[in-house]
Amino acid sequence: METATRVLPPWAEELRQKYLAGVANTFLIHFNVFDRVPYNGDYVSLKEFFYRFFEGKKDIVAFYNVSEGLTFANEEMRRRFFSLPGLRGEEYASGLKQVPKQASIVLGLLETALKSPKASIAVVIDYLETVAPSGQASFLNAEDRHNIITLQRWAANQYLLEQSDTIVVLIAAKLGDVHESLRSAPQIDLQQVPRPDYDERLAYLRYLIEKQGATLAPDMSLERLAGLTAGLNRQNLYNLHKLARRDKRPISYELVRDTKKEILQDESAGLLEVVEPKHGLDTIGGLDYIKDRLMKIAQHMRQGNVKRVPMAIAFGGPPGTGKTAVAFAFAKESGVNCVILKEAREMWVGSSERNQEYVFRLIEAMAPVIVIVDEADQSEGSRGNLADSEVDKRLWAQKIRFMGDPAHRGRIIFIFTSNRLDLIDVAMKRRGRIDQIIPFLYLEDDMRPQIFQAIMRKEGIAYDIKDWGPIVAATDRYSGADIESIVLHADEIADDEGASALTDRHLLAALDDFIQARNEDMIRYMELLALTECSTRSMLPDSLRETFDRNAALQELDEIRTKLKLEGIL
Repeated sequence: METATRVLPPWAEELRQKYLAGVANTFLIHFNVFDRVPYNGDYVSLKEFFYRFFEGKKDIVAFYNVSEGLTFANEEMRRRFFSLPGLRGEEYASGLKQVPKQASIVLGLLETALKSPKASIAVVIDYLETVAPSGQASFLNAEDRHNIITLQRWAANQYLLEQSDTIVVLIAAKLGDVHESLRSAPQIDLQQVPRPDYDERLAYLRYLIEKQGATLAPDMSLERLAGLTAGLNRQNLYNLHKLARRDKRPISYELVRDTKKEILQDESAGLLEVVEPKHGLDTIGGLDYIKDRLMKIAQHMRQGNVKRVPMAIAFGGPPGTGKTAVAFAFAKESGVNCVILKEAREMWVGSSERNQEYVFRLIEAMAPVIVIVDEADQSEGSRGNLADSEVDKRLWAQKIRFMGDPAHRGRIIFIFTSNRLDLIDVAMKRRGRIDQIIPFLYLEDDMRPQIFQAIMRKEGIAYDIKDWGPIVAATDRYSGADIESIVLHADEIADDEGASALTDRHLLAALDDFIQARNEDMIRYMELLALTECSTRSMLPDSLRETFDRNAALQELDEIRTKLKLEGIL
């Protein structure tokens, strides 16, 4: 490895430099390992990449996985391997007897080869999770424990590190599936293979056009396609191309949208839902003080002014006040990818953490991206409430680390919506994680006509309202969801009458028929939680901006909390 290939992926170049410097001779490659890797103008599998990478630099390149067993780049390398001291007498050397596929036997043969004087050998072990799986030592079988210790010894062996011409490459898609002792071993260097960024996707798409004859829909440029496929790898792009060719159609926006959604949801084990918001903030009636702030954030994102973009935002307030609708509308205005992050807990020990960690890598690959966590009080919890669940604690710690990574600012924005902000841990709500908390309250009088009109425009309902006064008076402390229900019912009444437009009378009839079923004390409790958690006065409605007294609100909050506890509601 004295001379570098002219162009190597950054992760491979870093591996090469660390190996040449003697920093490490054992490397654990993870994440995007099933992708096609660029090499000298071509795109090859990771296994083929390593063969070409080591060709001419190592006398022997050996590959192993539990399915194929021990294999070599070519027959000559096989003969060299079994001519090494300690292996010449093996009955496998002649080829008359197949080398068993059992990991402990193969690792023993490889260790003998690695320790041979003047051996020049590269060992690539694929699907490492099947050789050294994650789990508590007491639950692993003797074979797995033997394999884990063997690989640890290789990495820690000073002779292999400092004097021999050997290198060991371990490969696993999900790092969390590999035993922790290998993931955390200081002698094993971790190298994440990232998913291709915009420029890399664009280069590969050009390659597909030139080499594979891919065709694009008339309204689809290569540049647009490279942007739309954020989060996908080259193999995904190739499969997209094959799907289009099979169906004898060009690559269109609809094909990309549907395929991307299916791929990312499958790869994330259902923890990510790719969404495409249809409506922007202009469809949200009222809430101008919130929409103005969010429009500024969206503008900063488009301009790359990352220091002005919060790491995360929380929308708090009673149900039906528009939190989720505004979150999706903000994503639409920002013009970036948008996903919903779902619950990560599973019944199998360790699987929840592994799935969540992998999902975070997918989110990074999709950046810039808005990640919506709806009803966050149901999933985030607090450390005090998680004392009986080690899994929850680890999931919480993973998310905290990911959210607080300063490299994500301006690229990954979390939006948490919650009715009960008190159930989200205070460490999650500190600045540098959730930077801004915005209260969503029931609509003031002057906002409600805007809400009615916005809903009717969105639903395509013709209307002719002469006097908003009675309607506003009848909808005091009604939520946006309440108003939407009333509008749809009024439209049904108008349609039954054969009316050409929805009028005051239809709305008042729907209001007269509407029944609000809710606990007013609980609603007020949620409002006060949102108000007392609010980050700045500028995020409050105009009517409260100058007069809001946080101490008085906290006192009222405490009184209502005591009442709700006595009633058994809290």
